Amino acid sequence: MTEPILEVRDLHVEIPTSRGVVHAVDGASFSLEQGDVLGLVGESGCGKTMTLRAICGLLVRPAHIVSGQVLYNGVDLTRFHPENRSRFRADARAEAALPAGAFTALFVGSGFARKGLATAIEAIAALSDRESRLVVIGKGERRLYQPIATRSGVAERLVWLGARSDLERWYAAADVVVLPSRYEPFGNVHLEALASGLPVIASARAGGAEVIADGINGTVVDPLDSRAVTAALERFHQRRPGELTAAARASAEPYTYAAQVQGFAKVYGRCARARCDFS
Repeated sequence: MTEPILEVRDLHVEIPTSRGVVHAVDGASFSLEQGDVLGLVGESGCGKTMTLRAICGLLVRPAHIVSGQVLYNGVDLTRFHPENRSRFRADARAEAALPAGAFTALFVGSGFARKGLATAIEAIAALSDRESRLVVIGKGERRLYQPIATRSGVAERLVWLGARSDLERWYAAADVVVLPSRYEPFGNVHLEALASGLPVIASARAGGAEVIADGINGTVVDPLDSRAVTAALERFHQRRPGELTAAARASAEPYTYAAQVQGFAKVYGRCARARCDFS
C-alpha cells in the first residue's frame, strides 16, 4: 500500500450564517493517495465547494476540482396529485374559513425571513382583488409579520396554519403557490406544488426556479421585488381555473424518487473504493 499524500482526521467545517453557525462537516476522516478522486455529496449550499477548496489547499501539489453534478429531489407523485382538488379542496377551504370563490395564494416554508414571507404579504396586499387570500404554512416568528400584514391592510386576509403534515390538502385548496425565497437550494415545495397541478411563483435565487417555464407552469421573480410578485399573482389570477394544471403536473413527473436514487447510484458507482471513516 502506498503512502497517502493527505490524511485528514476529525474534519470540521463550520459556515456562519445570519441564523447561527451551520455545521457543514462534522468529524469526517479520510486519506488520499496519488491518483485518488475525492467526491462530496450533499445538498446545494451545504458547503461542498468550500470544503473541497480547503482540502485542495492542504495538498503539497495543488489538486483541482474536476467536475460536479446536480442530483434533483424526487417527489411523491401519488400523494401530490391534481385529483386531490376534488377530494380535499372544499373541506380544506372550509377549515381555513376561505370564501368559496376567493383567489388563494399559498406560502409554504419554515424560516419566514429566508423564505420571503414579508414580500409575499406585501404582494398580496397590492393585488387588485381585495377578496384574495394568503395561506401561510410553516414554522416562523408570526409575531414579526402580523404588523406587516396590519400596516398593509391585509391582516384579515391572511390565514396562519402553522406547520402541517397534510400539505396535499392545502395544495388542493390553493390556486397558486408563492415562494419569494431569499435563498433556497431546491425546495421540495416547488415539486410538490407542480405535482399537485399548481403554478409556482418562484424566486430567481431558488434552485427550484430551474423547473419553472414562464407562463407554462409558473414564473420566476426577483424575491426582493414585491411589485413583481404582485404582477405575477395578477397574471395567474386572470388565467382560467385549471388552465395550467396539466402543464404543471407534467413538469414534475420526471422527478421521481427512482430517478433520484438512480442518480446517486451513478455517482457512487464511479467511486472505485471508499476509505472514509464517518463514525
